[in-house]
Amino acid sequence: MIRSFVYKAGRQTGDVSFNVTPLIDCTFLLIIFFVLTSQMASDNLATLLLPRPHASLAAAGDRREVRRLIVNVLSAQDQEGVDSADRAGQAAAYKIEGRRVEVGDFETLAALLRARRAEARPGELLLEVRADRRVQFGHVQPIIDAAAEAGISPVSLTALLERAESP
Repeated sequence: MIRSFVYKAGRQTGDVSFNVTPLIDCTFLLIIFFVLTSQMASDNLATLLLPRPHASLAAAGDRREVRRLIVNVLSAQDQEGVDSADRAGQAAAYKIEGRRVEVGDFETLAALLRARRAEARPGELLLEVRADRRVQFGHVQPIIDAAAEAGISPVSLTALLERAESP
């Protein structure tokens, strides 16, 4: 039992008490209730038999190697003899595995991507488009359209933030 005294204007007026025994009893009853209900709830859960991974299965079998097809978008500002102010944000050409494709030549671009897609199995080819951050997205969009037409997915976009100085 907790006792306290009430003081009023310097004199003791009475004894105030608060009985905490029922509060402790109620707390213990709530703890018992939650322990029992959590136990019953976990008993009602379905038991799942999940396959366990084995080291022998991880190395063997049908492991696919992802082939990367990289398309570089060459910035017009980096080309020699081009005034930077005239071609700001423009792309000069696309470069796919060493082959140069002009920006407006959608058919050649789509044909190259279809040919690479035909050589790979489903889910084996990843297209990575690399461009300078200065190149407008409108010059990257035809590559994504050609990849969709060829059935290539996923497509990864990479932007070069700073130009690396060559030694």
